[in-house]
This record gives sequence, structure tokens and C-alpha cells, in this order.
Amino acid sequence: MDRLNKSESKTSKYLQQMFPGYAWGKTAGGGQLDFMGAPPPDTDLPMLFVESKCGGDRTRESQNVWAKSEIGLRCRKFVVYSPDDEAAPCFLYTWDDWLLFVEGEDLVARAERKNAERRAATEMEPGEYQINRGGADARMRVDGDGTTTVLAGSKFRLAATPGAPDSAVALRKELVESKKLVQEADCLRLVEDHLFNSSSQAASAVLGTSASGPYEWKKGSQS
Repeated sequence: MDRLNKSESKTSKYLQQMFPGYAWGKTAGGGQLDFMGAPPPDTDLPMLFVESKCGGDRTRESQNVWAKSEIGLRCRKFVVYSPDDEAAPCFLYTWDDWLLFVEGEDLVARAERKNAERRAATEMEPGEYQINRGGADARMRVDGDGTTTVLAGSKFRLAATPGAPDSAVALRKELVESKKLVQEADCLRLVEDHLFNSSSQAASAVLGTSASGPYEWKKGSQS
């Protein structure tokens, strides 16, 4: 990481205070995307990036190109900007707000962007997939827009593992309390289709442990 100047050090300290637990690194952005924050492991927190200066068409254009790249699609849940006035705090925008109110994104463009975000988060081709191990026997459908749906009748592992992420445990509990997951013998059965944010979130819920969706979900039926 490049040596931080006084202004960058101030920004770094602010980010560490506002987002404890994130690991921040300086990029060679030349005025844009100067810091990128990686969230703690086993969380659903987004990656964050910060632009050190706001304003200027060149900066905004370069930042938007990066944000629409394959990496940017996975890292742009929030955008943090530090205004020109050094005495003012950084502002936190959701990327939706930034594009809708600042860039003038229309509804059609938003729908296309959402589809691209889901496809990037899923990292899997459209089709049907299955997990059949560890007491689980689940089916998932990935649609063309990246939507991931675990299908009714899928069997989830009865109990989460001791090292399961809090997010997976909380989601399983929510599904049980809403009666979407019901206990049957030695498993939990999903009684209706359920939409998940990503294939990894779905795999973690099914297996009751930290899991990578692209690794766990196998294409088509398994023997």
C-alpha cells in the first residue's frame, strides 16, 4: 500500500471509525477509488470503496467505468465520498441513490443494472442445480437475470454446524419461524419456493455452515 499523506490518513481514520472491522487498502486510483474496504469473513456486509474527491467529470466518468466492471459490480453496494471541504464529514450514499439522483438513472437502466448485479453475485449460469450431501437434498433454480430460488420440497440439514455464520443461523431461524421450513424426521423441509440473495447464501442456509455457492451447487441431478 502506498504511503498515506495527511489528507489520506484523515480519511483512513474516519473510515476505520465508521466501519470497524473492515480492512482498508489504498489503490492507485489517481483521485478516484483511493480506498477499498474488505468486510470481515463470514458476514453479508458489502465491500466498500471511497473516492477522495468529489466533482469533476473525469473523476466521475472513471469511477463509473470501474463501478460497472466485473469487480465493481461485486464491490459497489455503497459509495462513500469525501467532499472538497476537508472540515466536512464523508457522506455515505447507497449506489442506487447515487445513480438515481446524481446520475439521473432511469427505471429501465436500473432494472438492467439490477439484473447485472444479481448475475455477478450469483456467478452461475442459468439452470437447475442440486446439493445432496450432509443430510441435505436441495434443488435451486438460477434464472436468466441471476435470481436464485431454492425450490419447495428441498431438504435442509437439520442442525447448523457450530462454526456456521451468524447470518446463516439467523436466516434458518427466520424460515423456521415463518413456517417455510418445517422439521421432518432428520431434516428441515422447505414448503414453498424461497428467493435468496445469492447462491452462497442459499448453500449456507441449506447446509447450515459457511459455504460457497458455485462450489456446492452442482448442475442438474446428482446420482
